[in-house]
Amino acid sequence: MCKPKRNNNYKFSLKLNKKLIYRHFETCSQLSEYVHSFWMHANPSEESETFTFAPDGFFKIIIVFQNNKIIRYFRTGILTQPEKIQLPPNIIAVGCRFKILAPEYIFRKSLADLKNKEEELNIDFLNAKHFDVRNLALLKEQWEKELLKIMPNKKPHNNKLRLSRLLYDGTKSLAVKQVSEQIFWEQRQINRYLMKYLGISLKTYMNIQRAYNAYFDIKQGKLTPTQDAFYDQSHFIKEIKKHTGTSPKKVFQNQDEIFKQIRNITKK
Repeated sequence: MCKPKRNNNYKFSLKLNKKLIYRHFETCSQLSEYVHSFWMHANPSEESETFTFAPDGFFKIIIVFQNNKIIRYFRTGILTQPEKIQLPPNIIAVGCRFKILAPEYIFRKSLADLKNKEEELNIDFLNAKHFDVRNLALLKEQWEKELLKIMPNKKPHNNKLRLSRLLYDGTKSLAVKQVSEQIFWEQRQINRYLMKYLGISLKTYMNIQRAYNAYFDIKQGKLTPTQDAFYDQSHFIKEIKKHTGTSPKKVFQNQDEIFKQIRNITKK
């Protein structure tokens, strides 16, 4: 049984706040090799909200509901470019971020064709039709319970497990060749694996992760690269602009109004 890391009884009441609401929740330890976190966006206003979502290296399953009823249920692939999101009035969206091992070991299928795309899911998938959408803590617990049912009994192959852990270790900045050397897996085989299940190469994935890790510095107002992930300031600006659509300075200045995801992400 998944034990929650915190007791959060946040209830979905659109009348409590007239501004866009964002919440971020870590998953339980049993699912941590496959799931990064859960999140919620709520727009309790009478007007649509528009913001930018930057690539973060995860694919997602998202539930959208209104008046405590699910009105949309879909899965997204890996994003390689910034995406403009419009959240309609009086809408709540709850999502789960999945890591690179999830396609093979949780869903047993490739998601390569979903790169920068999305697909509708049947409401029976993961028993979503029975989720309690009135309370995020309970919904998260139900979601985790369903994922635990389909989680493999054996841990992933050591090469794949080492690859996943290394890619999500934000403390290290490595070249593609160094990744291969550190996990004792040929670069050609890594690329084949990632292309099969995610539709992108190791280099592309690492560029996404490099920019994503830099957001933690940017949101603190550090607008120059403080790690060896970028060659120089010009390279830093170029990569951030590629993945957000704007400069590091504008990301920092607009994180509350436009980049809700960047403002609220937490480092694991």
